[in-house]
Amino acid sequence: YKESVRLSIRGSYINNLSSSNSRINLNTKLDVYGKKGWSFYFLNSLNTQTRKDVGFTGNSFYSSTYFEFGLRKVFNWNQPRVKYYDFDAIFYKDLNGNRMHDENEPGVGNVFVNMQRKDPVADYNDPNYNGEFSNVELLSNAEGRIRYKNMANGDYLLKYNPISNITDGYTAEESFKEYTANKDSLIYIPFTEKNKVFGKVVIHRAQHSALDNVPIDNIKITVDGNGKFYDALTDKNGYFEMYLPVTDYYTVSINNIYYENFNLRREYYIVKFNGYKQFELTFDFDEKKREIKFDNTDFTVNEDGENDYNLEDVTVIRQTNLKGVVRDGNSLNPLHANVQVKNSQNNELIAETASSLRTGEYYTSFFAGSNYHIIVKAHGYWNYDEKLEIDQITAFDNITRDVLLQKIYDGEIIKVDNLTFAYGKSTISQIAKIQLDIMLKKLMSNPKIKIQLVGYTDNMEAINLDAAKISKQRAQVVANYLQSKGLQSNRITIKGEGEKNPAYDNATETGRSMNRRVEIVIVVK
Repeated sequence: YKESVRLSIRGSYINNLSSSNSRINLNTKLDVYGKKGWSFYFLNSLNTQTRKDVGFTGNSFYSSTYFEFGLRKVFNWNQPRVKYYDFDAIFYKDLNGNRMHDENEPGVGNVFVNMQRKDPVADYNDPNYNGEFSNVELLSNAEGRIRYKNMANGDYLLKYNPISNITDGYTAEESFKEYTANKDSLIYIPFTEKNKVFGKVVIHRAQHSALDNVPIDNIKITVDGNGKFYDALTDKNGYFEMYLPVTDYYTVSINNIYYENFNLRREYYIVKFNGYKQFELTFDFDEKKREIKFDNTDFTVNEDGENDYNLEDVTVIRQTNLKGVVRDGNSLNPLHANVQVKNSQNNELIAETASSLRTGEYYTSFFAGSNYHIIVKAHGYWNYDEKLEIDQITAFDNITRDVLLQKIYDGEIIKVDNLTFAYGKSTISQIAKIQLDIMLKKLMSNPKIKIQLVGYTDNMEAINLDAAKISKQRAQVVANYLQSKGLQSNRITIKGEGEKNPAYDNATETGRSMNRRVEIVIVVK
């Protein structure tokens, strides 16, 4: 019982015109409910009557008052064979994914709950259970709470599901929970934030495949995370998607049903969301290549040796099909780019094509050869240059090269570690020269890019030496080295900034040594 007060007032008025009689009744009752089943009541009844008889003179007046009060106590003694307990459950948003209710985690309202006994057959066979509980349906309040008082002891099953889409991307890991009523209890049921894993299955057919149509639907995708397993099947287009609760990482694998005719490039992925709420995967199947095996005797025409053929006499022309997708390295958006295949020995152009503006896909075909490399160019991006490892055995080969191009930014600093100098010196170290050579290859493959070399000193050099002179000398030394390696002088400008713009703390020797540096700045305007 909760403390409460209730006051009720009832009254009536009766007037009989024929006899000139009137009557008034007024009844009041006050109920006061206290704690632990105690209550107090007060009852008052007031009655008045006025009467004027015909043929008589004068009026008669009557009144009466009645009072009653009492004290009550409700004990709520349970049936001795069955014990009863109070049950509370709170549905909440598990914001940090630890599956423990923290103070700042809000409740989930409007969760529909069906509560029922777990094993009705066992209840039927229990002589001490007389059907004290029937299935109930509850709805969580704004705090996410449901409550049931005086629940008979035993095992229960809670089935629950939100009735509206107000969970803001949070969902329960399960739709039911088992509970044993053996004491007054409060349990917490977490709703965890959903993460999306989606992707597709891609079948790469051989150039001269003998297989019929290969269906890519109903392929099982399995996710293992936090000791729980989740499954999904691909649709007719090979797509799948799954919504998963937050955890440290997932292992996503695929059931390889094509192992007889296809090789799976990657059997599983380790997925870490790292703040992202969705992750896209692709499972690629490559059709196994058919090989033709020859025996030397197959080329023998007769037994006397005339017109015999050897394998060395057979010239095999090998055709290479190159395809892929060109994307922006940051946004992963498709790019329209020029794709070339060149012979690195004589710079001969072997093949050339362009990637689609809409999809970024490209395709070209050429005769195989050694010393080939692929060059990909797009306006405003660093050129991509990679050697093509082509070691064909069969007459036809398919190669896939997906390319990510990095955007060029005006004022961008090319990072060259160890391009630092001793106190008061402008001599380049050997390790810095090695790193400059690597950077130089990138510049040579992008002939339109110009650079500015900016030299710096530390604060102590600025006090004791000519900082402007030393910083410019350091920039000039780097420029001379790059020109000696073939970089045109019209692509280089130099500048000395002295102690300006320290990159590290000048209060320490380590910081000062890092500030005695030359920065390589991109100039595209």
